[in-house]
Amino acid sequence: MSEQIVYGAKEAAVRIAVAIGRVPNPAADAPIAVYRDGTLRGGVVYSDFTGESVCVHVAGFEPGWLTRTFLFMAFDYPFTQMGVSRVFSQMREDNLEALGFNKKLGFTPVAYIPGVYPGNVAMIVTKLEREDCRWLGLAGYFKREHPHG
Repeated sequence: MSEQIVYGAKEAAVRIAVAIGRVPNPAADAPIAVYRDGTLRGGVVYSDFTGESVCVHVAGFEPGWLTRTFLFMAFDYPFTQMGVSRVFSQMREDNLEALGFNKKLGFTPVAYIPGVYPGNVAMIVTKLEREDCRWLGLAGYFKREHPHG
């Protein structure tokens, strides 16, 4: 089985957007996707880049898609390559799975916005500061696992 991490996979950006109920913007979205044997397993889409921050959207389609290598690459991209200071994520207040997932990644809730989603459901906004991102510490692991990448 061959696993591949692909930057800029526009078809992955569309599938991730649809999975989380977001309208895709192929002209501006920056996707990073994980494929195994040609099948999309999961990924992230970065949007709303301001120079200081960016928003991340995440969807997984198969168990086990979120590897340490992917976590490093997914956070190295905004913090190192884009040069942002913080990453934001937003979710429905009733999506406790997404909120728990974000908290495990190190995001902290920073805003509660009532009435954003249909049914008067609120939005929770979380953020991760560069200095709090433990996934950037995986750089050594990544270099050992991918010495020529």
